[in-house]
Amino acid sequence: MTSPRTVQVADAVTVDVHDHGDGEPLLLIQTALLTEALVPLSHESEIARNFRVIDCRRREYGPSGTVSEPGSVRRDALDCLAVLDALSARPAHILGTSYSAAVALELAAIDPSAVRTLTLIEPPPRHGPPTEEFLAANRRLHDAYTAEGVTQALEQFNRALGIPSWLEERSTANEQHIAQVERDATTFFASDVPALLGWVFEPARTAAITCPVLYIGGAESHPWFAHVHRWVTEIFPHCEDHLVDGAGHTVASTHSHVVAELVANFAAKHH
Repeated sequence: MTSPRTVQVADAVTVDVHDHGDGEPLLLIQTALLTEALVPLSHESEIARNFRVIDCRRREYGPSGTVSEPGSVRRDALDCLAVLDALSARPAHILGTSYSAAVALELAAIDPSAVRTLTLIEPPPRHGPPTEEFLAANRRLHDAYTAEGVTQALEQFNRALGIPSWLEERSTANEQHIAQVERDATTFFASDVPALLGWVFEPARTAAITCPVLYIGGAESHPWFAHVHRWVTEIFPHCEDHLVDGAGHTVASTHSHVVAELVANFAAKHH
């Protein structure tokens, strides 16, 4: 991976950006908690040889990240626009997955002129039938973080997703790894979760978004995301959509080759 460059996005606020390759700009927006989730996608040949890839970390993540206030999806979108301006990279193809798909959607509504195409990979189930269940789950996580601290909250998060115990991994991990994971988890619980709890995207705002839209999902994702898929295709009736067989919510990481082909082919149609 290329060494990151630091880009100022607001007064005394910077983010790390990996900027490499030639072609039309493709902005990859870091999702919640998993800072490296889009790295496999950024190095797929269909992406690396066709785009100038701008892999953008969000504020408060990384070694120097400190959470000063609850996060905001709109704030993250404005940070991404500042990155595009600083790198003279607009209009760009915009891609977000999970939390960062909400950021991508918000970015496109705030400044449509900055967006060439918009790729949404399973945005949060913040609208439609799963909303209350999703919000309740996020409130429980935030309450656990507030009452018990980041280590126990991360353990609850892992149990809820059915992934290996953080407490067990923590018992054998080195101090540097523990510090990195819990630092990023602190940003997730203290910043991203409140941001999701406060985010609403009114369908009327889609009128401003005139760029082509691509939806990608995992065929094996949680049932929540079937509703998300339906919501996106309803608010963007002309969007192109694909469900990747055998994939779940982390489709961008686990099936990066398939996602890379879908994104490259979609961009080529709208060159």
